[in-house]
Amino acid sequence: MLLEWEDINLKTIKKNCTKPQSIVAWNRQEGVMQMLLGRFDVDPNTDDEDGQSPAWIATGHRYEGVVELLLERNDINPNTSN
Repeated sequence: MLLEWEDINLKTIKKNCTKPQSIVAWNRQEGVMQMLLGRFDVDPNTDDEDGQSPAWIATGHRYEGVVELLLERNDINPNTSN
């Protein structure tokens, strides 16, 4: 799987200006989110093109599993503006 490649730069990958972590949050993919968050180069606070963070997306849709995974990261900011 691509996420296992250490030389993949996830900061440059996006679809319609949306980062992978937001796409995964929207699609409630807990396993993929866990893999993304296991990488040091994934920022769980990155907003999508609408200014929504993955945590905002997941809590807004009540995707509890995704929210719990995000909150396990020590660099998550639960006090974002959205």
